[in-house]
Amino acid sequence: MRTLPAARLVARRLLLNATTRLRRMDYAAASLVLHARFEGSAQNAMWGSRRSWESETGWANDVRFTPTRDTVVLLAALEKLWARLVRDHNGCRIKAVGVLLFNICPVATIMPDLFAAPQVDGPSDGLNLFNAVDRINK
Repeated sequence: MRTLPAARLVARRLLLNATTRLRRMDYAAASLVLHARFEGSAQNAMWGSRRSWESETGWANDVRFTPTRDTVVLLAALEKLWARLVRDHNGCRIKAVGVLLFNICPVATIMPDLFAAPQVDGPSDGLNLFNAVDRINK
């Protein structure tokens, strides 16, 4: 069993590994799911909304964004989901935590957003940094 702060670190590490794989394979993701299982024995799941799953022992929620493989953007999305988890289940001990990347597509097929602010130095400084780290780790 993990406390919420310890489980958050595990979720971050899982997301970092998944993001590294995305970049290595030249793909991007457009949504992120965070799921957690808590102490308890009941298995009755209830769908609170189309994008949120909850039971006495589990919780899942997702966030959507423009397709990206930028670790900084994905970590910010994870923080939004983590805030929802803490709001819904503060004080619970977590048995398992996981992250899923959805709506995955090749980077070459992504259409740039016409209304996004123009980027002077390419995709982002964070993406360039993590691409360099990926090359070192190869």
